[in-house]
Amino acid sequence: MTVDTPPAPLEQPMPDYRPDVTKALLAGGWTRTDREGELQNGDTFWRATTQPGDSAIRRGPEWIAEFESRCPVIVIVAACLAAAGQPVEQLADVIPLRPAGARQ
Repeated sequence: MTVDTPPAPLEQPMPDYRPDVTKALLAGGWTRTDREGELQNGDTFWRATTQPGDSAIRRGPEWIAEFESRCPVIVIVAACLAAAGQPVEQLADVIPLRPAGARQ
């Protein structure tokens, strides 16, 4: 019998340096794990890393994407939804979208 072991972390998880991403993913049905700063949807995980604002996604045993702190929240959330197999249409449900050039 083989026991699945999680992959070695990229870096130690950090507190919520990307509350914007966390809020959107939680709204999209993701849940917190026992690891600080990590969220899960099925076998897909997103978490903050030691660089403030940097984050990464893994699916199963493999890391599949890393994001620098300057990466827009919409890009990270879209990648997370895609990695988890969630419908792209759900993006508009978790992030307020507005036309380019629109003022708030």
